[in-house]
Amino acid sequence: MKTGDKPYILATGEKAVSRLDLLERIFGDGTRDLLSVAGLRPGMRLAEIGCGIGLTAQWISAKVGASGSVVALDSSSEQLEIASRRAAEVGIKNLSFNKGDAYESGLTRDSFDLVYSRFLLCHVANPARALTEMRSLLKPGGTLVCEDHDDGGIFTEPRTHAYKRLVEI
Repeated sequence: MKTGDKPYILATGEKAVSRLDLLERIFGDGTRDLLSVAGLRPGMRLAEIGCGIGLTAQWISAKVGASGSVVALDSSSEQLEIASRRAAEVGIKNLSFNKGDAYESGLTRDSFDLVYSRFLLCHVANPARALTEMRSLLKPGGTLVCEDHDDGGIFTEPRTHAYKRLVEI
């Protein structure tokens, strides 16, 4: 996703697959629980912003079923190519992948029951602007779900120079 003037420092495309598959194995169950509690159900129209290689979007598409739909967005053409290929390989029909960014998605305003992002806000230069864009996509009464990480929750004891540098970076 667009990170302002800063380049995206993590690998994308085929170089990112093993990292993103690992993140899904670690966080996937929690994500599924979170979305279930948030009210994900059959028939919903959902947007995922920052979909990466589409792992969560595929699961969501199964949950909304044939009567629902998922639009997954990412700024990386490489990620979207992998996501599209993987979805086609398993025959998913209610999922589309679009190129766009967190600030200007290009998606239709007021048209989604639920908008979701995972590990996106920690990578953008202006999280408030990204949240405003995501909120604008929701129908009245829609639900915005953002799952992210907080650098302030990372700690080590005793504090080391390496840890201090990690937080600075």
